[in-house]
Amino acid sequence: MPIQIKQNSRTRHVRDLGEFSVVSGAIRFTDPCYANDVWCKGSMPAANGKYQAQIGFFRDPYDERSMLEKIDQFKYLLHYHAKFGEKYKDHLFSFEKLVSKARDQANWDGKLQSVERIFQLIKEEPDVEKQRIYKELADDAVEWYSKCYVSEEYNYWEKQSWLLFEINSTFAHARHSISTRPSKFRALMLDQHSQHLTEDQIREKANKIEAEERRDFIANLERKITDLQDTYSAGKPLRTHFLRIKHESVPSFNPIENGKWHFNTNFDVGVDSGQAGFFDELWYERYNGDRNNQDLSSYFNLCTLSSGGNHDRSVKKSMKEGGVFDFGANSHTAHGDGSAPLFYRLNKAGEVIEAAYLYDVNFEECENALNDNKATIKQKVK
Repeated sequence: MPIQIKQNSRTRHVRDLGEFSVVSGAIRFTDPCYANDVWCKGSMPAANGKYQAQIGFFRDPYDERSMLEKIDQFKYLLHYHAKFGEKYKDHLFSFEKLVSKARDQANWDGKLQSVERIFQLIKEEPDVEKQRIYKELADDAVEWYSKCYVSEEYNYWEKQSWLLFEINSTFAHARHSISTRPSKFRALMLDQHSQHLTEDQIREKANKIEAEERRDFIANLERKITDLQDTYSAGKPLRTHFLRIKHESVPSFNPIENGKWHFNTNFDVGVDSGQAGFFDELWYERYNGDRNNQDLSSYFNLCTLSSGGNHDRSVKKSMKEGGVFDFGANSHTAHGDGSAPLFYRLNKAGEVIEAAYLYDVNFEECENALNDNKATIKQKVK
């Protein structure tokens, strides 16, 4: 029974991919890199003629949270190095190693998955002054991240455990970036021998190098934050929301949530190359994704359609997520490998005239619709 579709997120961009033909009276639904003998593919009768393909894009809510998380991470690094970079410059690296050790221990034994693990390690530090400094740094990190937007969003983890993970991940971004360039110090050592520099002169030059490095690092952080904020404001990153096709007998593409669709439960459309497509059945039987059954150029052309091929070169690279050729259309999926949820519409003859891989469907509502249909049928039978 046809059901109404409800998508979780709105489509942000739509792009027409072009046309292809079905001449064999059937469409193959498959990952384009599959051979004929795989089990996770299927075919259905389809109206012959021209089909138009269209791809839509959305921003996954998880990607949105991840982007905000990255922004918070880099903002904290900026705060951390601005506040402590000069004051505790000889202790930052060792503190970051301590945080990493706390995270590693939590992974190894699965116990005390919380930020308290850091404070336990600090108490084990024999140097009282280092203890004081490390505690100040740890308190500052916990206070900062406890106020972050993402700490409220990632509520499926126990909060303190999440803080330990987040603080460690943040330092991983900068652990190598903040270190001074070895080439500069090699040059300094050469200067020492060639110019007979005193220890004070060497120390002065080394301090100057460190100050320059810190300024460069801070400037890079500020640029990174600006770039991330601009990317977020532009609605990115984007994933494939859907790939859909329609027969020439269908006047135009209507919003997916208009009308009703059949949800395919007859076979699984597996995905192992991060792609799924629609292909003329007989064409695919002959020229399929088995690289051993054809010349390599045809195989690679088929399996790289999602890069956009030679179609629409004016489109930005990040938007080249799909393509068409004479007998098929293909695109990247939203989340890589797994399976592609297939929906379709039929004409009066029972042939496919519209089909779509929908990657952001509210399956709970779809399931409710299916159950309602089943209940209605049972009621009519009684």
